[in-house]
Amino acid sequence: MAKSIVLLIWVAVISNLLFVYPPVLSTILLGLGVLLLIGHLVEYFMERSRINAKGHSAAKSFLMTMVFGVVYIKDL
Repeated sequence: MAKSIVLLIWVAVISNLLFVYPPVLSTILLGLGVLLLIGHLVEYFMERSRINAKGHSAAKSFLMTMVFGVVYIKDL
């Protein structure tokens, strides 16, 4: 359930880049996307050793952390 919510937020952020939304909504979605991106980068670098210790490929682990963040890390 949590992964679905995070994925839905990413879809909204990316659709904001592809389509024209009202300025207020566009600004909110852009800010949300930047916060998610920075937050997930911080999560990855803080938990990198734990993530990589699970044996998944580094590229897959990075991508899944960037998309799902702490939800992916909790599943490890």
